[in-house]
Amino acid sequence: MAVSDSLGAALVHIALAKGYFQAEGLDVTPQVHTSGKACLDAVLSGRADLATVADTPIVNAALEGKRFSILAEINTATRMNGIAARRDGGIATGADLKGKVLGVTPGTTSAFFADLFLNLHGLRPRDVSLVPLPPEAMAPALLEGRVDAVSTWQPHLTRIRNLLGDRGLLFYNDALYTFSFCLVAREGLTARRPEAVRRVLRALVRAEELAAVQPEEARRLTAEFTKTERPLLDQVWGLFVFRTTLSQALLVNLEDQARWRKGQGLLKTTKTPDFPALVESDFLDSVKPGAVKFIR
Repeated sequence: MAVSDSLGAALVHIALAKGYFQAEGLDVTPQVHTSGKACLDAVLSGRADLATVADTPIVNAALEGKRFSILAEINTATRMNGIAARRDGGIATGADLKGKVLGVTPGTTSAFFADLFLNLHGLRPRDVSLVPLPPEAMAPALLEGRVDAVSTWQPHLTRIRNLLGDRGLLFYNDALYTFSFCLVAREGLTARRPEAVRRVLRALVRAEELAAVQPEEARRLTAEFTKTERPLLDQVWGLFVFRTTLSQALLVNLEDQARWRKGQGLLKTTKTPDFPALVESDFLDSVKPGAVKFIR
């Protein structure tokens, strides 16, 4: 299983640490990556059977005609993504990003949120200098002044704010974007090993239950797995909704992002992927009745 070290994958981190996969009779070997995009790439290249990944890489892969199955959402948040900026770089509002250097992680929610945020403030990508950066390089680049702002996700955002102190500020917009982190499967896995898929989901539902009734234990396990400083994790934990589900909002989100990508004029295709066809909801429905909440 390709697992992101992002807090978005906390249910998987908990299930691994507590032995929930083993309890289901599964031998799960985690491949840890620093982004969901890298996790999905592992599935698409055949190096992993399952991956934890956010919505934007899912959309990008679907637009390229790649085949895989969406099994569940495992985390949602309205403040997962944001912009961290330096006040001493002359930035006080979103509009002040014009002419500035902005760090983004291409192909991820970082790039998608940056475009939405710029558009909200009357700007286009050409109005800033975009610099590609992996998530772990965002804080050093901003602290060293190589960029004026970065578009990234938690806990990098809060860590950057803590490091910059009064010199830094964060921009969010709760109505602009709801982040969805998902579990996806390699093409054909659900047909070859349907019971194994159900067992994986049962383990994640069990992790969800622990997070709800033993939040202190859930935080401890997640901090250990992700190597996130506990005070930092405590600062951001309440931003997330850790729940295994499949929602109508996910489909709307994927379709909106597909239209955004096509609107950039960078794609050869003019067709929107059939996202409902990528979702295999029967597995989650069988292990957690009522968790599937989209129109089929």
